[in-house]
Amino acid sequence: MRVSELPSPGFLSNAICLRSEAAKAISTVQIQDARSGGLGSSNAAGLAAFFTACSAAVADVAATTPVISTAVATSATTLKLTFNVAMDTTVKPAASAFTSTGNTITAVAWGTGGDVGKLILTGTGFAATESLVYTKPAVNFLRNSVGVAAATQTKAIT
Repeated sequence: MRVSELPSPGFLSNAICLRSEAAKAISTVQIQDARSGGLGSSNAAGLAAFFTACSAAVADVAATTPVISTAVATSATTLKLTFNVAMDTTVKPAASAFTSTGNTITAVAWGTGGDVGKLILTGTGFAATESLVYTKPAVNFLRNSVGVAAATQTKAIT
């Protein structure tokens, strides 16, 4: 099988490698089947089961709408958000997409190091008695790793 015969798996960092390895695996099964006069079908069945399981796992992620799981004030000026699913960290909403009564949110950044996958908000006076509101903007909205957008939502700050 030629790599070009497979659809692109999207904008994953390892998409080209994934597509190439899948094409190699399919080609190997095709060659084994041709050489053995049809006896490669057990390998084909194993490969088909693998791809079916992969498809089901991705479908679960694709069906999951991102929700803010926690909004933790680590200081008066820093709020760390975690999500229920893996997020697309290449997209960063504007600070104006977030509001918290009496506070000004000045910066939004995806975490690094031990905070990978967390969205870090910088602002003024975050307190555990307040709530954070995310209002989905028209562009650069929060989305999971397969592109499902997060809806407008409110989360209590802890």
